[in-house]
Amino acid sequence: MSAITAKASRKMKKYAVLTREPRCFLGSFDFSWEQRKLGDIASDMVAGGDIDKDLILAEGQYPVIANALTGDGIVGYYDKEYRVNAPAVTVTGRGDVGHAKARLVNFTPVVRLLSVKSEHDVFFLENAINTLKIVIESTGVPQLTVPQLAKYEVAFPRQLDEEEHIGAFFKQLDHLITLHQRKFEKLTNVKKSMLEKMFPQNGSSYPEIRFKGFTDPWEQRKFDEVFDCTVPNNTLSRAELSYDEGTVLNVHYGDVLIKYGSVLDVQKDDIPRIPHRCREDFNGALLQDGDVIIADTAEDETTGKACEIGNLQGSAIVSGLHTMVCRPRNRMALGYLGYYLNSNAYHHQLLPLMQGIKVLSLSRSNIQKTSVSYPIAVKEQQLIAYYFSQLDNLITLHQRQHFLHSTPDISLSVRLIHPFYTSSWEQRKAKEICSIGTGKSNTQDQVDDGKYPFYIRSDVPVRSNKYLYDCEAVITIGDGNIGKVFHYVNGKFDLHQRCYKMTDFKDIWGKYFFYYFSTKFYDRAMKMTAKATVDSVRLEMISEMDIKKPPQISEQKQIAEFFANLDNLITLHQRKGKAAVSGCSNDANNSKGVCCKARDFGYKCHKKDEPNRFDA
Repeated sequence: MSAITAKASRKMKKYAVLTREPRCFLGSFDFSWEQRKLGDIASDMVAGGDIDKDLILAEGQYPVIANALTGDGIVGYYDKEYRVNAPAVTVTGRGDVGHAKARLVNFTPVVRLLSVKSEHDVFFLENAINTLKIVIESTGVPQLTVPQLAKYEVAFPRQLDEEEHIGAFFKQLDHLITLHQRKFEKLTNVKKSMLEKMFPQNGSSYPEIRFKGFTDPWEQRKFDEVFDCTVPNNTLSRAELSYDEGTVLNVHYGDVLIKYGSVLDVQKDDIPRIPHRCREDFNGALLQDGDVIIADTAEDETTGKACEIGNLQGSAIVSGLHTMVCRPRNRMALGYLGYYLNSNAYHHQLLPLMQGIKVLSLSRSNIQKTSVSYPIAVKEQQLIAYYFSQLDNLITLHQRQHFLHSTPDISLSVRLIHPFYTSSWEQRKAKEICSIGTGKSNTQDQVDDGKYPFYIRSDVPVRSNKYLYDCEAVITIGDGNIGKVFHYVNGKFDLHQRCYKMTDFKDIWGKYFFYYFSTKFYDRAMKMTAKATVDSVRLEMISEMDIKKPPQISEQKQIAEFFANLDNLITLHQRKGKAAVSGCSNDANNSKGVCCKARDFGYKCHKKDEPNRFDA
């Protein structure tokens, strides 16, 4: 199991409940489950001991495994000896206690690592144990012992075949997560390497790697020859900022260090505001596209982290506490300076200039002692900035745990970033591309086990015996938790009078509209909300909303299908472990109606005629 899976399993301990009769089954299994103690089902349960240091090797046939989660806990190998015959499940007895891992190769457990052998499927048992809430009552170092583990109960299917189906399902998910993690690590390493090689090192005028067609030496100038550092910043603390009030954006040094990348997209990134102030209050301090903000204070050598301002579009933005503004004196390609100033080629110059012990800082006078390198050709600057921005896009994609169907294919991500479509996107008002209205039903129209989905002011649809509409629609709520609840439906459904529906799509693919609208509407709603006792949505909030779209329906469809595939796997991953024991879409915890997805993976639902509630 990967580190991501381990984290997910630990979180699931809080929610997952093993029941005697799960609501969804794999294949054609429909027998009740039974609760059994691990000690009763185990043919052997032992704790690890000490390592024979004379026998342990860096490589070998039989792994030696400790309680660590990194590297699958493997600390070395024995070439000829082992203690436990595989298959078996190891359970950490120290550190992060209770973490289970299926083992398929004979091994030796050490340092109090527990080992469980049984006739049950090891992948099923791994995930069943990971759903347990392990409680250590000792006041000393947390430690799980064999007698303690043996007392915990786990629910098992009565048929081994069902276990094997569930185990295989989890195994495939773990495989996907591992591939995803490897791609993320690979891309991160690629970026680190290229930041070293695409900028000149140690005073050289030539980078190790550069784009074809460029051979001229790079310029090297003193920092103050490249930048004007007279633009003032402010000293507003985090407590004086707001994400809800104000029109002037403020870049705080903590966000530069932790949250923002090398280029700060003003229209997309989450930037706090200064309440009760207007742009006229900051004449002379307003930032421009291409300005660079440097964090001059940090608790470590990240001091000097920079971000370049981009995509202002008329927004008022200023530089805040513990920052310095560096304005290029001459035109540079947007993004180049942001990536260069965060490269080791430049950052190494800052290290001997940092002052402090617990907190490191950079003064304006010291940063003037550095030099800045850049290619003369703006085109080469543009290519460098574009290259690293695409790497960042891919890294972010994997970092957010978006899993592609089957084996993750990086080429799909590349096609999104380098599309073969060349037409400019167009912008239309929502009212121009769809019909907008509200439902007519009330909450009392709800019927348990009703025939049709009934969308109310909740993220969980209920049921109704009537339907008001039979069409493709995007639905959002009109009051309450606005901007956070969305549904896509294509078929018969009932709708509450305080829910909005968008139907009759013109020149736009319905699912594309769903993904765009559900991503952008919250920010718009928060800016325009009418507050009484609850937040509410007015018609013009939706009708006058700008919708950006490719002109070709085929491109819209590809984008929508891409995110639909990601949603499918994210939904399944969120229910990993839970699905085998209580994960039917009839569960009140299911906000997106995963029944249709469960069928795709061989699940059988008790409600055979359950329609798809969410087909994304």
